[in-house]
Amino acid sequence: MLRILSFILMFLFFNLKGQEATYILEGLVLSEDLVPLLGGSIEVHELGTGTTADKDGKYSLEFDRPGHYHLHISFIGFETQSQEIIIENSRQQMNFYLHPSSIEIKEHVVESSLLKGDQEHQSMTIDVRNRADLAKTGGNNLVESLTSIPGVDMINIGTAAAKPVIRGLSQNRVLVAENDIKQEGQQWGSDHGLELDQNRVDQVEVIKGPAALIYGAEALAGVVNISSDQIPKKNTLKAELNLGGQSNAQVLVGSGNLEWNKNGLFGGATYSNKRFSDFQTPTDSFEWGSYIFPLVDNNVKNTAGAEESYAAFVGAGAGWGNVKLTLSHFGQDLGFFPSSHGRPDEDQLLPDGDRRNIDDPNQSIQHQKVSLNSNILFERNWLEIDAAVQKNVRNEFERFLIKEDNPKGLALGLDLLTYTVNAHYHQHYNDNLDAVFGISAQTKENTYSGVEFLISNFRRSEAGIYSFMEYRKSDKLTLNAGLRADMGIINIEEALKPTYNSDGTIQSTDILSKAIDRKFFTGTAALGWSFRPDHYRNFKWNLSSGYRYPNEVELSADGVHHGSFRYERGNSALDIERNVQIDFQWQKHKNDFILQFTPFASYYFNYLYLRPTGSFAPEGTSGGQIYEYTQNTAFHGGFEFLYDFHIVEPLHTSINLQSYFGVNIDEQRPLPFIPPAKLMLDLEYEWVREKKKLSEIDFGISPRYVAPQILTERNELETPQYFLLNAQVSMKIAMWKTNESIITFGVKNLLNTPYFDHISRFRIIGITEPGRNFFINLSIPIVSLKLRSNEALK
Repeated sequence: MLRILSFILMFLFFNLKGQEATYILEGLVLSEDLVPLLGGSIEVHELGTGTTADKDGKYSLEFDRPGHYHLHISFIGFETQSQEIIIENSRQQMNFYLHPSSIEIKEHVVESSLLKGDQEHQSMTIDVRNRADLAKTGGNNLVESLTSIPGVDMINIGTAAAKPVIRGLSQNRVLVAENDIKQEGQQWGSDHGLELDQNRVDQVEVIKGPAALIYGAEALAGVVNISSDQIPKKNTLKAELNLGGQSNAQVLVGSGNLEWNKNGLFGGATYSNKRFSDFQTPTDSFEWGSYIFPLVDNNVKNTAGAEESYAAFVGAGAGWGNVKLTLSHFGQDLGFFPSSHGRPDEDQLLPDGDRRNIDDPNQSIQHQKVSLNSNILFERNWLEIDAAVQKNVRNEFERFLIKEDNPKGLALGLDLLTYTVNAHYHQHYNDNLDAVFGISAQTKENTYSGVEFLISNFRRSEAGIYSFMEYRKSDKLTLNAGLRADMGIINIEEALKPTYNSDGTIQSTDILSKAIDRKFFTGTAALGWSFRPDHYRNFKWNLSSGYRYPNEVELSADGVHHGSFRYERGNSALDIERNVQIDFQWQKHKNDFILQFTPFASYYFNYLYLRPTGSFAPEGTSGGQIYEYTQNTAFHGGFEFLYDFHIVEPLHTSINLQSYFGVNIDEQRPLPFIPPAKLMLDLEYEWVREKKKLSEIDFGISPRYVAPQILTERNELETPQYFLLNAQVSMKIAMWKTNESIITFGVKNLLNTPYFDHISRFRIIGITEPGRNFFINLSIPIVSLKLRSNEALK
């Protein structure tokens, strides 16, 4: 893999030489009533370059070569516009007319590998959030920051992290991709989050519904597509410091990043460090297995942890396209609450005088990634190649297991190595028809170690090929369709546990896991349209299918999954999980409001899930209730509703309602782990003070109502309703010239309400979620310079 990466880099740097910059695009950036927009931004997506309009609205862009480009045209207070253009003449004219809008989400542009352009022309339901949007939420991690999006929830993992939930589904049904590379860890587990540093994230797109056509397996519920370390604007140098703190778990966060681009050669680096203590709940006890246990000083003991991550990228861009090489490391150490390894003694819950120490049991996660992203232009067409190597190491430790042959007390170790290659060729036929042809391949190998057993060693390989067509019949109607074929091979080794005699000879051998060899073949398809009768209305319809292969845990697990508080048992006969889903979206917007309703319905042929059995693990395993992997025909449906409006220009109001349900059709029972209905209200008042040092103050209040969840599977706990209240203030303070520091402070769970999150892992053992939590975040621009331009890189 490293040889392939090196070859591609050498090829791009030394063989793809641009021509002299002789192609010029010029024109005007105007409002719809023909007023020039001074400072209107025009960016060339493929090249990472751009310009701004002058006082007369005039702009001029230079290109090294003819080709097919995507332009993003934006101005504060107006809808961002995405425009395809063919550069073929030495001088071309094009004017842009922007529509005014006070709705913030109309300022975003979709950047997914196959879905360039504005959201109105996509048949899929996509929500976009950029770095500024994420910072405003005050989220403790990236996933929590996304929960303001309709349809997005999280599996809360204490203070440290969370896993994304889209439309009530999570884990191996939600695919996470960073820079078009699927993130590979032990994502089947619910006891750790994403191995990603949120301080590197520039933009996040949440695609709702099956996206297997684009991303392959495991995208049944949707995709979280993360864009990080974006190419800096040409001839700029920037450095930024981000600091944060929270009261509940004594969180301290620090992050710094640097980025530069000099004549097309660019690079950057980020370092982040986070420390936190045991979190606190509003209650002083919890119930586990009919026993009542104390939480001294409201502390959930041994939930402290630490994170450290760093990354660096380098690359080049010119008329031929761009290439970027990124190296990243993410490390996290987390304590396990004592009852994760069986019913605790009260002594284990007594304070030890240090809320920040990480005691036993605990886990350590290390994730390294080397990735290459390239975009090569061929006149009207272009080729994207993304390749990566990832290594994910997850270890669990127990003090009582420390022995001469196990000096660190390793209970369970999982070491996953993954190689990924994706290629997309974009074919532009004419102004109405575009196509994408792609291939993807991935192989991963996992080895286990330690005293305990959960899954055996395995090797897994997947490959797929697809085509996607988009036909723009007119500016009002866009049609798209696609086909994909995939295959997967899974080889799981036999795992044996010998019992020894006193003289060292083997007395007997138990089979922990049988050898499993499976091959899977499947195909998927998608069909959709987007209809815009006028600029202010949009109707979408999308019919798509998704799939995922049963993973190694589902096929072969037989052991205690401590971080999830349960004993898990696999089934080697499981088949491919497939679904067919139909999505609708109706949207109407004007300058000061957007109204959106998105219902969906999904039919699962072999819904694969963990079923609580009501039986308990064998004596001596301290594993709690046994959960078995099983399959049934199932139906899953629901809707999201959003009304975002400005009562007056400074007062922004948002109403967000979401509700989902799932049914096991075979047994007419609810599916487990489906979150209840939720109603969210956001009120924000923006006070702008022009030409003042304190230039902007935002006041926000966010009530949340979550309905009770009574539609549960057998042996699954019901969850009562609850109400939360959050509030925050954000301020922009001028530092020098146009640079501004942003300070955000606020409080979550202002009323210190005790509540259960239905899909939180702590719900199983009766521990409520964190109580009142004050937070502060500070973003400080250290350097922001415009560099002198030399002759462009050729």
